[in-house]
Amino acid sequence: MPLLADEATGPVEVVDLAPLYEKLGAEIDDLNIEGAVLGSETLTLLQRGNGRARDNALVELEAASVLRALAAGR
Repeated sequence: MPLLADEATGPVEVVDLAPLYEKLGAEIDDLNIEGAVLGSETLTLLQRGNGRARDNALVELEAASVLRALAAGR
């Protein structure tokens, strides 16, 4: 859904994030991603502290690399 009336929309694609979550879970205890923003160059994930650690974080990743890896199942 476009945010503004003049914005174009593209096709919707379902992406399995399990490989990404597995890698993030090895670095962040009690992984709890509650939001994401895909920009032109970055994918920003919003980690809400959960469990014992309660670590809140913004995880910024290079969007093109993440999308290539997910498409390849990595």
